[in-house]
Amino acid sequence: MITVFDLILWVAIGTGGYLAFVVGSKHFGLAGGIVGAAAGALAGYLLGRLPFLIVWRSLGIRRRSTEELKSVFQRDQFFIFHLALAELMSRGVDVSGEKPRVLDLLLSTASDRRRFGWGSLQIAFPDLAARIQGFNPQNPSSDHLETIRKLRRLTD
Repeated sequence: MITVFDLILWVAIGTGGYLAFVVGSKHFGLAGGIVGAAAGALAGYLLGRLPFLIVWRSLGIRRRSTEELKSVFQRDQFFIFHLALAELMSRGVDVSGEKPRVLDLLLSTASDRRRFGWGSLQIAFPDLAARIQGFNPQNPSSDHLETIRKLRRLTD
């Protein structure tokens, strides 16, 4: 799954590398261009990570208490389920109780919910994700949806 943050990062790396290659090769020849491209790509990487870091910081996931993170699931903030699950798991919290909600996202008629559900499933429940390998959140197959329904019934 490619996010807008991934796109920003790769564009920044490519642009930084290219521009630094042009400037380096103009002033210092081919060797300068190669060194410039490496330095520009590194600068692009650092700058390309900034949007993600700014958003991550503004969400304050790490500063939230365990109860606040668990409330993400109660308030149906599906777009940050994966972040809350990852943080809870890093704290050693058992997240198996959220499995039904994640599976419900995969069964949604809205593709954005399925996409975030798929990311959450891969992070928190990789064993289940492996059982529906090849799942496409944009256009799920009827076989995958049936498998998800069966898995969902098992969590009741």
